[in-house]
Amino acid sequence: TRAALTFGNSNLAASYFVLSLMVILASGRPRNVVLRAAGSVMVVVALVLTGSLAGFLGLVVALAVAAVAATSRRAGPLAATALLVGLLVAGGIGAVVAARYDAAGTARSSQNLLLRSSLGRGPESASERATLLEEQIELFTTGDLLGRGPASTKSTLESLQAPYPREAHNDYLAALIERGVIGAVGMVLLIGAVAMRAGGIVGSLVPSFRRSLATTAPLVGALVAAGVMAFSHEVLHQRHLWALLGVVAAIHLWGRMPGARELSR
Repeated sequence: TRAALTFGNSNLAASYFVLSLMVILASGRPRNVVLRAAGSVMVVVALVLTGSLAGFLGLVVALAVAAVAATSRRAGPLAATALLVGLLVAGGIGAVVAARYDAAGTARSSQNLLLRSSLGRGPESASERATLLEEQIELFTTGDLLGRGPASTKSTLESLQAPYPREAHNDYLAALIERGVIGAVGMVLLIGAVAMRAGGIVGSLVPSFRRSLATTAPLVGALVAAGVMAFSHEVLHQRHLWALLGVVAAIHLWGRMPGARELSR
């Protein structure tokens, strides 16, 4: 009931579609607005067919962050802050309304198979994640400072006959449990490095990069969305995320106006 295409995993496919849509918006390709809109709609439809709740949340976060970053670039930090507050308030109201009218329960009893397999499985998915979180905390408290080894969470839980033996489904916990203190420090350094470069690419670009990028704000949104999706899936295992990081690094090194001046020296 949930599309995965050639990815073999619907959540992996959803992550790819979210980041790809942001790249489409950033590049402004195809240049024809109608074609670009049609392509974007196709990607969103593909995302919906995956039924991935993490993908849906990632898309909302990516678009919201992109809007705030673009507003900050054009109208200044005050306008961006006002937009951010407005988006947070709107999101809070939406969450309250959804909870009050039991949107998940309505979707679970719906005749629409897609609704049942996406929004309708929200409470069940949350319960499974809560169980997995408890198991992972137990692994951490009984482990050592060097961790239990890469990709060892599922096999360890199986050996302990845990109720819900799965992979970590969380990049942050996986780094801590499987790589220990070194992994946690490495994760902090990676996040810091990405955040610094993400902030650095929101600005004027050299002419050669401007020909290929309409705006960098969607790329920043994609990075934040990846960070959010990392709470429920191990996105650091996904090649398209590293491709995106490579693009951001290239813009930071050679695409910014200050970077171009330094390179010319």
